[in-house]
Amino acid sequence: DLTHMSRLIDELLKHNLDIALAFRPSDTNPNIDSQVLFNSHLAAIVNEYHPLADKKSVTLSELSRYNLALPSRGLQARNAFEDIVEGKDYSFHIKVEINNIHMLFRLIRNTQFATVLSESTVINEQGVKAVKIDEPGNVMVGCIHTLKDAYLKDSAKEFIRMLRHSTALLHNAV
Repeated sequence: DLTHMSRLIDELLKHNLDIALAFRPSDTNPNIDSQVLFNSHLAAIVNEYHPLADKKSVTLSELSRYNLALPSRGLQARNAFEDIVEGKDYSFHIKVEINNIHMLFRLIRNTQFATVLSESTVINEQGVKAVKIDEPGNVMVGCIHTLKDAYLKDSAKEFIRMLRHSTALLHNAV
């Protein structure tokens, strides 16, 4: 079973996609060119009334005290979370796993659950807060992925230019 990122890379390699927008995977492929768009951190996402909502950051130890609703295994935020907790002696209260971010936000807004996503996912989301997870190596890198040495249509180049411009605005918003 391929992860979502693996599916995107597979579609690029099959020439079914010209561009994929996703966080950089931990395993690199020599046939894929990945251009960094932005950096983000993994964050605890909570509703505005949650006990963590007013904090600037949260440790893994603190996060382990709360019930979690996590993105499904294979989604990039879940992979990043698994990477930063690997080998650490924490026990997390994972109550539900959801493969749809909009449903996850809906659950977070209406319960005292916390989830773990990129802090950039809360931009323009009402009723939720991102609290950076204070852990070394906690960086998620958003990239444009293309086939190495592949011809890009002018429209694709313009799309990439527009993305770069919009992510420059993202840096100011986070």
